[in-house]
Amino acid sequence: MATLQREVTIRRSDKLPFVFMAMLTGAACYAAIAAPLTLKLATVPILLTMDFVAFLGGPAAYLTITPTHVIVANPLVRHAVPRSLTDGIQSWTRPNIELRIHGQSPISLRAVVPGLAGPSPVTVAEHERRMRRVLEALDSVPASNGVQEQVRSQRRLAHFVALGVLVVALICGLFILGTHRGLIT
Repeated sequence: MATLQREVTIRRSDKLPFVFMAMLTGAACYAAIAAPLTLKLATVPILLTMDFVAFLGGPAAYLTITPTHVIVANPLVRHAVPRSLTDGIQSWTRPNIELRIHGQSPISLRAVVPGLAGPSPVTVAEHERRMRRVLEALDSVPASNGVQEQVRSQRRLAHFVALGVLVVALICGLFILGTHRGLIT
């Protein structure tokens, strides 16, 4: 029997996105300090864009279970599902895990699925462990008798804005790299 809690949060804990983020951030810092100005303008935006994509593939997703809601924060969309509408989880294909909702389409739980694929797919045992983790979290937070609401979904605007700015910076960096011959020498 799991200990009852007020709130449980599950985040992606795969190591690959964190390794990429550390390497790319280190490379961007080095380029910002040691490279000539034109090379800085070209490489830093490229590295930071790749860093942000690694963030989206890693710790940007989370799942929070409260007595009133199950909050599914996927990298670009956040869903607040009333506990009264949840109907467990399902998994038709490995590694995808979805939250079932009464009378609606299921919502993918990206927080418990690897964001950046490693060299090998998720094993059956690992997939079952991830599903058990979600089920135990749902059981450990008692649901309160709240009002019957609807699912609220909203875009994670800060992630969209950051991604848009970084893509524009990436395009500018690639343009600078393409127009300055002999930049790296």
